[in-house]
Amino acid sequence: MLNIERGMQLKKEQKVPLVCRIVMQMCCNEDGVTALEYALLASLVAVVAFAGITLLGGRLGSLWQDVATSLQNAM
Repeated sequence: MLNIERGMQLKKEQKVPLVCRIVMQMCCNEDGVTALEYALLASLVAVVAFAGITLLGGRLGSLWQDVATSLQNAM
C-alpha cells in the first residue's frame, strides 16, 4: 500500500491519474514549507533593514560629515 497522506492509503493496483498523484504528493510534501518560511523571514529582515537605513540614513550621513570636518580641523 502506498501511504500518500495520514489516513489516506491507496493500493498499488489502483490506477490513479498522474495529475492526482502529483497533487497528492505536493500536498503531502513539507520540504517547500521550510523554504517558504525562510523566504518570509529573509524578506522581513530586508524590510526592517531597508526601513532602518532609510530612517537613519540622513542622521548617519550628517554624523560622518561632522567627523570628517572635525578631523580636517584637527590637522
